[in-house]
Amino acid sequence: FFLLKTVFSPYSTMRYKSTRGGVSDVDFNEIVFSTYAPDGGLFVPEFVPQLSRSDLVSMAKLSYAQLCTKVLSLYVNDDMKRNLSRLCNAAYSHFDVPSVVPVNKVGNLHVMELWHGPTLAFKDLGLNLLAQMMQYLLSKQQPQQACNIIVQTSGDTGPAAAHAIVNNCDAKLCKICVLYPYKQASRVQSRQLTTLMHRQPQNVRIYATDKTMDEQRLVVKQIFKDDAFVQRYKICAMNSINFVRILGQMCYYVWCYVRVQAHCNGVVDIAIPSGAFGNTLACCFAKKMGVPFRNIIPCTNKNDIIYRIFMKGDFSSEGLADYHETLSPAMDIQLPYNIERYLWMTFDGDCTYVSQVMQQFETRRSYQFSDAEQKRLKALVTHSYRVDNADIARTTVEFVNRFHYTPCPHSACGIYGAFNFIKNVRSDYDNLSIPMVTVMTAAPSKFPQIITEIMQGNIEAQKAYIYKNALLHHFVPTEHDKEDSILLQSEDENWKAQDWIEKIKQDIIDMNKTPSKI
Repeated sequence: FFLLKTVFSPYSTMRYKSTRGGVSDVDFNEIVFSTYAPDGGLFVPEFVPQLSRSDLVSMAKLSYAQLCTKVLSLYVNDDMKRNLSRLCNAAYSHFDVPSVVPVNKVGNLHVMELWHGPTLAFKDLGLNLLAQMMQYLLSKQQPQQACNIIVQTSGDTGPAAAHAIVNNCDAKLCKICVLYPYKQASRVQSRQLTTLMHRQPQNVRIYATDKTMDEQRLVVKQIFKDDAFVQRYKICAMNSINFVRILGQMCYYVWCYVRVQAHCNGVVDIAIPSGAFGNTLACCFAKKMGVPFRNIIPCTNKNDIIYRIFMKGDFSSEGLADYHETLSPAMDIQLPYNIERYLWMTFDGDCTYVSQVMQQFETRRSYQFSDAEQKRLKALVTHSYRVDNADIARTTVEFVNRFHYTPCPHSACGIYGAFNFIKNVRSDYDNLSIPMVTVMTAAPSKFPQIITEIMQGNIEAQKAYIYKNALLHHFVPTEHDKEDSILLQSEDENWKAQDWIEKIKQDIIDMNKTPSKI
């Protein structure tokens, strides 16, 4: 059915390797439960399979789950392939619209809504799929051993991961620990986590921290480096360091293209809100497979490392000195770890080069790409925008008033990039003939306080119902739902990550005792 470039692979089914070259010939089942590769890199497929135009045309007739089954079959082993249809259908049974991912026309933009899952964010699409695969593999192993998932989040990944585990997995086989920054996350994001721990204490632990996502990542990475502990308790990740997350997200870009270009005879431009770069990376993989995205445009907030990489060749971060709290908190990230996979893809799988760049960044916190390197970086991502709080607010107000459509503050970053690219970069011919897609990453109802503050005084009273109605959603926890969490505080400047690490490890040990107690 698919035109595969099998000449690049000696394997009958896809195998995986590290971006840094120290590990290869890894089976897909291991990728499902993976964290970082042993050499510090991230797992990628041995080669990128290809889709022809006729493949894409045939996909336009499929349901979302059917399309996912076809795309994912290129990346999994034979056993998983035989079960893909069932797993994909089950993964998306929790979504609130039959199409799973609606693609609608709003003004001169096509908007792809990725927020119709259980936690109202795009992370639901990749994580429900990953949870289904985990449950399938764990249920067939003998003797059975529980896996223990550790997730750090800025606000959206954590709720999506925890709900995916609860909705798709046996509590005895899958346990999950989530660290989230309680000062940064919205009230809805926090309650999606804390109410779940109260409801499902036997396999869910929620840690409310006073650190940023980037600091939380350092804690989690240290746990992942403890090989003995990782092996003993089957520790794994559900952040986009896990490549299955990227696979699940890649599918909706293929879906989007065949919705917008039903005859598959033209190109599409797309603007994507960007934090840790996983969502944009998934689109880049789709383009590398042959899906005709012309311009891929990641749009950051004031935490702009992705913008600086692509527009200035500046891959640097001073950590907290560069960190900014913004109106789009799930994108307040200064360590976009998926850039490592992008380098592997655009520099022809040169693992030595990728390792050198990443090791210099990890050591010096800085790498400046040369002019020649910057040219290669633009092979897939062609442009980028940095969107500050004032522009997020203006874009939101304009979109609500002009089109009666309320975006979340992260989606507003993508809308800003789409409008500015159309106005300042594209030609008149392009504006008439080339579809522009912008990605809606979360429902506005996850951020009622931010959107209400933006809109107050900026819309006529008789039109206020437009955004107020958008802030209501039946998936959002009610004020009557009880909460529970574990508070992790740094106390003072002499905070020691090791204290948190030991606490989390001990909780994992306790959760795996019978019966489980808090």
